[in-house]
Amino acid sequence: MLLDQAKRKQAILAARPEVSVVIPSLNGRLFLPACLNSLREQRYPDLETIVVDNGSSDGSGEYVKRNYPWVRVVRTDQNLGFAGGCNIGASHASGKYLLFLSNDTLVTPDFLEPMVAVLEEDPATGIVQSKMLSMDRPDRVDSIGAFFTRTGILFNPRRGEADIASGDSACEIFSAQGACMVVRAELFLKLQGFDDDFVIYFDDTDLCWRSWLAGYKVKLAPRSLVFHKGGATTSSEVSSVVVYHTFKNRLCSLIKNLSLRDLIRVVPVHLIICGFGSLVFLARLKPKSSWAILRAIGWNLVKLPRTLLKRQRIAALATVDRSELFPSLARRMPLRYLVKSGLSYSSEW
Repeated sequence: MLLDQAKRKQAILAARPEVSVVIPSLNGRLFLPACLNSLREQRYPDLETIVVDNGSSDGSGEYVKRNYPWVRVVRTDQNLGFAGGCNIGASHASGKYLLFLSNDTLVTPDFLEPMVAVLEEDPATGIVQSKMLSMDRPDRVDSIGAFFTRTGILFNPRRGEADIASGDSACEIFSAQGACMVVRAELFLKLQGFDDDFVIYFDDTDLCWRSWLAGYKVKLAPRSLVFHKGGATTSSEVSSVVVYHTFKNRLCSLIKNLSLRDLIRVVPVHLIICGFGSLVFLARLKPKSSWAILRAIGWNLVKLPRTLLKRQRIAALATVDRSELFPSLARRMPLRYLVKSGLSYSSEW
């Protein structure tokens, strides 16, 4: 049995379907060399690499052109965010699969083959994430996928905890992290890519949710290993900007993708959580972050007609019942994670 599986994987990978790597980068001069050097050392042969110079002002695009002639650089006149940068890069890609990769990652030499194998073995899988460990603490988990709770809040199992053996078999997750995820190019086109309105944060989860609704699963490939710094692009951003986009995009995605029944159940609870978060920030003398949450709610009210049009388009592509999907993929958030997340929200932002 194991021998048959090994032979099947060898046959699949012998075809070596082309993969296009898309790296959106804003002022990434500090991180791009290490990322691109690690990509150069990986063993997957049929690869094209595209760096989207997202309106950078640090000369990183020119640096990549001079030192990495095998990389195609696509420059934008302004920062389009992660979502817009990825969409631009994907429009220039030719591969069967699109690998979206953050510029603050280090890939291992054999990270790509397990991800491609999962997609080639199962046509019903549309998106695959690698196992990501922290670059600063390589023994700690950065991401092994994410799951929804019934409140609409995401949680990332084992984030920040010690890495443990997770087996070789791919497993289903609700959402892959955009720092390293492979998407079928055909599916990405069908879903019309990332939502440009999201700019940064939650765009990867929204794409994965739409993939599930379109009938394509999302999986983790535990044999694929990548190290992630995290926050390289946004570490210099004002914290209130991060808060704003996080809360804005999460609420927008709920409106776009939930069934009407779940909308009525989940959104009021979610708004209460948002209000509580705003009060916590205010109590900690962080008025900008407090106001950012209220602005996020206001944005969704103003943009509601636009969001409802997106909801209609998603419904037209859906092959899965919304009302059945969300409960089947929702998980309970462990208390220890809830406490840790609350402390993170109040202290970091």
